Amino acid sequence: MKKIIVLLFTISLLSCDDGDFNIPALDFSQQSINQCGNFVFFKINSNESLIIELGTTETPREFFLAERDATNNHFTLSETGTKTISYRVFDNDVATDYFCNNLPPATPNVSQQWSGNADLYLSNIIIDDDKDGVVETDLTLDTDGDNIPNYIDNDDDGDGILTKNELDEDGNPLDTDGDGIYDYLDADDDNDNVLTINESLLNSDNDPANIPDYLDTNTSVTLTVPRDAITDSYTSTYKMTFTLENLVLNKENSSDNIRFVTYNYGTFEGSFTIIP
Repeated sequence: MKKIIVLLFTISLLSCDDGDFNIPALDFSQQSINQCGNFVFFKINSNESLIIELGTTETPREFFLAERDATNNHFTLSETGTKTISYRVFDNDVATDYFCNNLPPATPNVSQQWSGNADLYLSNIIIDDDKDGVVETDLTLDTDGDNIPNYIDNDDDGDGILTKNELDEDGNPLDTDGDGIYDYLDADDDNDNVLTINESLLNSDNDPANIPDYLDTNTSVTLTVPRDAITDSYTSTYKMTFTLENLVLNKENSSDNIRFVTYNYGTFEGSFTIIP
């Protein structure tokens, strides 16, 4: 008889539901971070979303291209103020336009919501590249002395020819005059004593090979007006990692809460075109 009573008592414990068993796992590991508005970051998993809002006066370029260190990598998220974190469950699947429109759509509706506190830490990997096809190892090298280092200079030698156009079809550097200096670093590509920037892009002598003047040793016609210098631009790519520490989310009108000592929110990537 005692065994039966113990068994019934065990069953009753397993079947009770005081709310604690409904606390979500907060699993967004497979979802990417979306961003819109005044630095609203969110992840969507069907009908649930985890949202971080970082109200700031920074421009997107200032925020995403900031070198993050111990002095500017920490944000305190709270239930009030401009920097918040919340978790929402909707009564239907939710889309990005719910967060990115000035007025959210009428549906879906929020059926459950948690909000709370956390320490947000950001780390950033930033890579600047002029996409000219040349692998630069010396980031201080400035061949043409224009105060723009070669790795972000579209015309490394300042000869008026894009660096990417001074490579062959396989991306290998050309050395037209065979002087051991690649054309993209050589101010006089054909070694005719007329600077490349002062020679025409046309084939003045109409040779059958259609060699432009600046690469043709048989022509040394100097332009009356030198070509304009090329306007530089480069791509600055960032990869920002979000890590939440001491995350506590409290459910509205309930004692249920979600706690994580460390929660990896994920990474957000993008790029800007920079004109020096």
